[in-house]
Amino acid sequence: MLFMPISFRFRLLPFLATIAVVVVGLNLGMWQSRRAAEKEAIAAKMAERMHSPATQWRSDTPEEQLQPYSKVTLRGQFLDTWPMYLDNRPMQGRAGLYVLMPFKLEGSRRHILVARGWQSRNPQDRTVLPRLFTPSGTIEIQGIVKEHLDRVMQLGQP
Repeated sequence: MLFMPISFRFRLLPFLATIAVVVVGLNLGMWQSRRAAEKEAIAAKMAERMHSPATQWRSDTPEEQLQPYSKVTLRGQFLDTWPMYLDNRPMQGRAGLYVLMPFKLEGSRRHILVARGWQSRNPQDRTVLPRLFTPSGTIEIQGIVKEHLDRVMQLGQP
């Protein structure tokens, strides 16, 4: 039987590099766990608020009273002369955009920005916007309060 002598020499630089890699790995793992807990808490809030009745939002309702993911009912009218389009929002492999429109609350000067949905983009001519059907007059709509639309990949500064 042949034995090879094993020699160990402590070297400071490789030791410190190993400690740094281990610390970074542990911190990334803990960050992932915290992020998962945040997402689970958001999902629990969404599920809880989806089953609660809709809140009537009037012109005098303070904004602090409205919680994200809660259902609300609004009464007023769309300002169809002010649509906003968020471009480059693909869905199921098709190019498209989100349509947002101000909604003026009945009996006030207060406006709420309402996401009306997703529209596919004209593949032949990007300058042609989709036709929108907007109900006229006072209507009542129901929706979910969101702080922001879903994010997409972004390169550079907003």
